[in-house]
Amino acid sequence: MLTFNPLLPTNTLEAVNLALHYMREPPVDDLALINTSYAVQTAYASLMSQTRAEQTPGWFFNSPTKTFTPDVSGQIVFDTNVMDVIADREDIVLEQCIPVLVGGKLMNAYDGSYTWSRPMKLKTVIVVAFEAMPEPFKRYVALKNAALCGLGVAEDIALSDFHQREFLKAEAERMELELRANPVNFNSTIPSPR
Repeated sequence: MLTFNPLLPTNTLEAVNLALHYMREPPVDDLALINTSYAVQTAYASLMSQTRAEQTPGWFFNSPTKTFTPDVSGQIVFDTNVMDVIADREDIVLEQCIPVLVGGKLMNAYDGSYTWSRPMKLKTVIVVAFEAMPEPFKRYVALKNAALCGLGVAEDIALSDFHQREFLKAEAERMELELRANPVNFNSTIPSPR
């Protein structure tokens, strides 16, 4: 019998089982059973896809700013979990340098080169594991994934008033946490310094 402690953070198994519930499938008690059925594989793969998609815009927990130094060949190479880079406005001259991530390397879109002569200060957007996301983000992703999985098998639980309330609550908690971590001056579109 599955039991979940409501005092503990949301985990991957709980999120997969929520998706299975929305698909009207029985829960699993171990993630080692992912390959035991199509429904479990679908729920898990969809959860991983939604986890990555949720992090794409870059939030406070997955977008650190660092200075990257070119290697001996002049290239700046990133880890495989880096999805995007954003140049520091004060560190570049936009007319001559437009850094973009291409194939795990930093390219200057202005001239198409991969060679850099100096270190670059960049905000990176990285993918973190589902379990490493803050709780409001995990709840949001778990509910969104469950709804998509349910709709994939023509179940309309996601349209219920209960799901809609829970989803909106999770979305509001996610945005509140982002605003607490990265305050915005509502009289301007530029975030205030941290």
